[in-house]
Amino acid sequence: MLLSMLVNLLGIACSANAYSLSSYPKLKAVYDKFNKAGSTCTNVLRDGFYDDDQTKDRHHYRYCGDLGGGCKAIFLHRNGGGLDDMDIDCDGAQSCADDPTFQGETAFKTAYDGYQGVQELSRAAGAYVPDFNASVHPYVVFGNEGSSPSFNPKAYGMVPLSVMVVVCNGHVHYGVWGDTNGGTSTGEASLAMGNLCFPNEGLGGDNGHDPYDVLYIGFRNDTAYPGYGGKNHANWKGTTREFEDSIKRLGDSLVKGL
Repeated sequence: MLLSMLVNLLGIACSANAYSLSSYPKLKAVYDKFNKAGSTCTNVLRDGFYDDDQTKDRHHYRYCGDLGGGCKAIFLHRNGGGLDDMDIDCDGAQSCADDPTFQGETAFKTAYDGYQGVQELSRAAGAYVPDFNASVHPYVVFGNEGSSPSFNPKAYGMVPLSVMVVVCNGHVHYGVWGDTNGGTSTGEASLAMGNLCFPNEGLGGDNGHDPYDVLYIGFRNDTAYPGYGGKNHANWKGTTREFEDSIKRLGDSLVKGL
């Protein structure tokens, strides 16, 4: 277990420059536009969320549909300017020892378990996991349910397990929509995504990235779903970097459409 984790982290560190934000001029323009004081979101889909249910930051957050003519993507924006932070989610098949909010399964456990080919591939490899592994799979917690206000991205065309883009620390990373938040907080991703974004910050269940400089984008159509087989399949049994690399082609095509 320890050896596999070290190999996974080494793979992340060795390819940290592969997805530099400077290589994505259109995405960089979006990031620069909204990651500054005074920036505004004009197409507000839902407002009144926070970066943390405990602190209730007065600069609340909203889900915005400004990108792609208001019909292609959703992103999180901070009222008054800026983006969001990154708390660490450890729900699913394996937990972080220091996560006080751990849940035994993600909101999309059924979708993951039923993903065509996941069970067959992983069982054949002797490594079947019935849910996301937060330490391996880079996923984003997106949407809020069970509290008021709430927001359901599926109502706007997002599909569970669809590819999402995260801009952080000067880089572009790809993951999937893997969970929702049961409260009113926003800005959360799996430990694997946290390690991709901020490998030197020692992130964990009780230690997130606090600056409001992370851009989360979800895509509002089923073409963002990484189908099994073919050029856009997701490598669920690979390392974090192998998984991300397997969905990069699809992610790049989605970003070009912004």
